Amino acid sequence: WSLGLNLSVPLYDGGGRTLDRIEAASRLRQAEEQQRALESNLATQLSQGVTGVQGAEAELLAMRHAVALAREGVAAAQASFEAGMATNLDVIDANQSLFEAELGLVGLQIKLDLAQLQLAHAVGLFDPLRQGEVGADPASQR
Repeated sequence: WSLGLNLSVPLYDGGGRTLDRIEAASRLRQAEEQQRALESNLATQLSQGVTGVQGAEAELLAMRHAVALAREGVAAAQASFEAGMATNLDVIDANQSLFEAELGLVGLQIKLDLAQLQLAHAVGLFDPLRQGEVGADPASQR
């Protein structure tokens, strides 16, 4: 009977293990830096989204007040016209002002809707590339 054991251990591998360790550390640092950049980008998007929604809501509130004032102006111009104290041109001007205010109101509503969608996208509730899934569960979009 004969039994033998053969063990082979390289004494020098040309620096391969050291190089592998250095490369792995470098890849780890790159991944950490990418993670920090993504976190910073997300924080910026969230901040801008919240600010955009708040600003659009404030503008919309002010424009609603302007529309109400324009409607009052139309009513006053019509009453003055019927009383003979204003011309038809005054009524037309008041209606034009009301039209412009209502048009501005629609534009601001669109701006608010867009700001809300951008915020929803930033928090992961809306993916514009997936059609038909607005408001869907974020877990189902992954």
